[in-house]
Amino acid sequence: MKMQGYAMAGWLAFAATASAQWPPAEGETPANDPVIRVPTLESVPAKPVVVQVSAADAPMQGPVAFSKTLAESRAAYAKTRDYMGHLIRQERVNGTLLAEQTAEIRVRTEPFAIDLKVVAPKSASGWETAYVAGRKTEFVRFRAGAASNMQSLKLDDPKTLAGTRHGITNVGLAAILTRVEKIVETEKKLRNPVQIVVAEYKFEDKPCLRFEIFCEKPHAQRYAHRAVLYIDNATKLPVRWEAYDGPKPGDPAGELLESISFVNMKFNTGLGDSTFDK
Repeated sequence: MKMQGYAMAGWLAFAATASAQWPPAEGETPANDPVIRVPTLESVPAKPVVVQVSAADAPMQGPVAFSKTLAESRAAYAKTRDYMGHLIRQERVNGTLLAEQTAEIRVRTEPFAIDLKVVAPKSASGWETAYVAGRKTEFVRFRAGAASNMQSLKLDDPKTLAGTRHGITNVGLAAILTRVEKIVETEKKLRNPVQIVVAEYKFEDKPCLRFEIFCEKPHAQRYAHRAVLYIDNATKLPVRWEAYDGPKPGDPAGELLESISFVNMKFNTGLGDSTFDK
């Protein structure tokens, strides 16, 4: 029952997100912003702790399913040359939950290159960051809005990190896989207990596995008390990621640290250098 309560609270937090000012005060929503379609997330009947792998197999425990699925995700990503679509994110930065953003994302996996352009809310539309590995790798191309020109800045320049928890080199599908792997590895090295719950869900009407990872022992290196990862059954790649701080009185799910969704995704379309030359 405790786990179901966490899951329901997490879903309610997800359903309640909305566009706001940039950077906003929590709860503020500017007028005349375009309405952005937020992906729907619905559960389907499933046992909360185990997942049936096939009719012939015994139910698989969460940690075993997690390791198997991550290996499949890494293998699927290794076959991905490029991808594009929309990234929907909301992040808590310096204690403030910022507005939900929708951005166009284009990535080439090798050599790594990424272009991220915010399209909503209106107050942030036009913010763009482009990065190409192997080409002055300590710099990014950046613009602070549609009316601004692209400029070269250091990766750690405060302008490029405004309103986000992650620099551009830590954005995308591979970054999500690395983040969740690091969370589990950190707890394992410290010999802290980690509970992993797996169940079948639907995201954008697509079947997926939902992994809920609980790291209940507080420590300085802990990224999140609870993390949630959704892996698409067909592509074997992440479609949504959530991270929450520890529960507090009146807030059993914990404060949202970040949520990231990948929607309208297309793979291996042949993105070339011109996509990332800004």
